[in-house]
Amino acid sequence: EDLRRQVSRLFVEGCKMEGVALEQSRALLELQATELRRLRHVAQKDEDLAQRHRELSFALARESQLAQKAAAKLEQQERQLLSLRQQLRDAQRDAEAAAARAAELEQVVKTQEERIEDLALQLSQQQMIKTFLTK
Repeated sequence: EDLRRQVSRLFVEGCKMEGVALEQSRALLELQATELRRLRHVAQKDEDLAQRHRELSFALARESQLAQKAAAKLEQQERQLLSLRQQLRDAQRDAEAAAARAAELEQVVKTQEERIEDLALQLSQQQMIKTFLTK
């Protein structure tokens, strides 16, 4: 009988210990499940960040291409501007030369007009002399 009681008591204690062990195992599994959910959440955030990083890298590469194209276009426009400035300087030089030539021609015309006036006066005087002598 004593042995039965001891066996029963040991059985009950074993069951209690098994119950405690099971409770501890359940609590540990709950902690592990919570940690697993947290790790999945962190992994999802990491994936989201990686995706955002890829998107930003792509956008940066695109912006870099656009900046390079804009820089090339700016260089081309600067070359065109330099060319236009040179053309303007050439045109100004040509205009100044044309103005100087026009001034020279104006002086030649004035000289010719004065010469014509002198010749007209001489002709008029000669005609008066001729008229006077033929009378």
